[in-house]
Amino acid sequence: MGLFISNNGFARHGGTEGYLSALGARGGPLYGITYKHFFAPYNAIEIIAGSEWNGYSLTGLYEFEKEFKAVNGLYWFIGAGLNAGVYQKKYYFIEKQYATDLSTIEAAGVDAIVGLEYKISVIPLCISLDIKPIYNFYNVNQATYDFALSLRYILK
Repeated sequence: MGLFISNNGFARHGGTEGYLSALGARGGPLYGITYKHFFAPYNAIEIIAGSEWNGYSLTGLYEFEKEFKAVNGLYWFIGAGLNAGVYQKKYYFIEKQYATDLSTIEAAGVDAIVGLEYKISVIPLCISLDIKPIYNFYNVNQATYDFALSLRYILK
């Protein structure tokens, strides 16, 4: 029984007062759906299914998260991962030669992420603000960044 209780809180964000999984919306240049799941103390995966540049992308991130001791419920996080997407050339490239090109282009690359997350204690909601540098190397050679505000409903 003691082992079950300690494992039950094992993967929770910020200990037993935190959460295990959350699902919500991400707003920013890459907007869409975000899902975050803690698999070990302060270690999470985040999946972002989104839309940008008149196309679609999928991003998977590993994140390390730690609480600010001075503010209850406020955490900082840092992480890295991979992305893949299909975009419309007209919007993906800003160069004039693609101004009317409506064909699509596939891209894949690596991402980093750094941000802040706040878990609201009275309702099952967390809010995060992040910046996510991106370097796409497959089919294109482009570095860019994304920033976002995410609202996630805490599932458990």
